[in-house]
Amino acid sequence: LGAGLALVHTSLEKNAVASNRAADNSTLRSLLLESRVSGSAFHLRPLIGVQYDASPKWRLGVVARTPALKLYTSGSVTAEGVRTAGAGSSGVSFYDPEAAFNVKLPSEVRGGLAYIGRRLEIEVDVSTETPISTYDMLTSDQSVSSFSSGSGAPAVTTRPFEGLVSQASTVVNVAAGGHYLFRESGVWRVHFGLGTDRSNVGPDDKLFTKFHLGGWTVGLSGT
Repeated sequence: LGAGLALVHTSLEKNAVASNRAADNSTLRSLLLESRVSGSAFHLRPLIGVQYDASPKWRLGVVARTPALKLYTSGSVTAEGVRTAGAGSSGVSFYDPEAAFNVKLPSEVRGGLAYIGRRLEIEVDVSTETPISTYDMLTSDQSVSSFSSGSGAPAVTTRPFEGLVSQASTVVNVAAGGHYLFRESGVWRVHFGLGTDRSNVGPDDKLFTKFHLGGWTVGLSGT
């Protein structure tokens, strides 16, 4: 049985640019959008683990990571957009170098079962994370400015920044690996491993893209 504290650093950097231009016989239309989002956070995270040796051949271990204590956060959000159509134009502008970065970390539980034989050693691990309800990961008290101009006087309006929404779903990942010694008195071993890396990005998340990954490996050694 053991316990500890882990210092966790979370960093976010997301840049996006979109542009478009179209023309007909009378009008040229252009669109340019650019945004930059960044955040940094330090958390102090308690963890606890236990290992049980059921026999010389079988071992079981469990590690749990609890919600973290926030130590320091910083954030920045910039967005600019311009649209022109003939003599008219419109756009939006937003800048806050001190946006609030409110990242939340899920609780995690990881368990593993290992078999240690004379020629075969193998371990299977299962991990899961708790869900996080929809929340604003990045917020700001600054306003978004919108402007438009054309044949009349330019118009400028403001509205509150809506925040950047994040959400996490429960996921379960599995990994297994080990090696097999061909002969007890030999030196040749085959090594193998496989695992999943399913994304916990929720359906209402507006910051991250959801990707499920997986992989496997096989190797041979003679030392």
